[in-house]
Amino acid sequence: MDPDLEKQEESVQISIFTPLEWYLFGEDPDICLEKLKHSGAFQLCGKVFKSGETTYSCRDCAIDPTCVLCMDCFQNSVHKNHRYKMHTSTGGGFCDCGDTEAWKTGPFCINHEPGRAGTTKENLRCPLSEEVIVQARKIFPLVIKYIVEMTIWEEEKELPLELQIR
Repeated sequence: MDPDLEKQEESVQISIFTPLEWYLFGEDPDICLEKLKHSGAFQLCGKVFKSGETTYSCRDCAIDPTCVLCMDCFQNSVHKNHRYKMHTSTGGGFCDCGDTEAWKTGPFCINHEPGRAGTTKENLRCPLSEEVIVQARKIFPLVIKYIVEMTIWEEEKELPLELQIR
């Protein structure tokens, strides 16, 4: 990766994303995300595959050959005892564990199965606290508006007035 580009990304993370995360969560984002991760409320794995990573597709249960599981989900699912095919990911795809539209049967591994210990009907619906939801409702429309404006901005060498240094 280009060192200048890497520095820019790090700068953006420090100056923009980290303050947004602190504002959204009201505490250290790493701690809050870790709490969410261990709340047992997530039903979809969604792991993004790196290039060269092994993926598994169940020949018996997958709706089509693009429905795949990461190694952890596969090892903890009913599919490990079925007819399956191993693939090498080209990168960019994601684990379909928990996606009920991707599997004829057995859409969940034991880690993503609804109703696991620590989950309730209420927090399966939305694991975020009311405070985080209120903060998200304030900030997300502004972020989306900014993204749209920057996407359609036609001036290549000039920023919109509100973004220019005063």
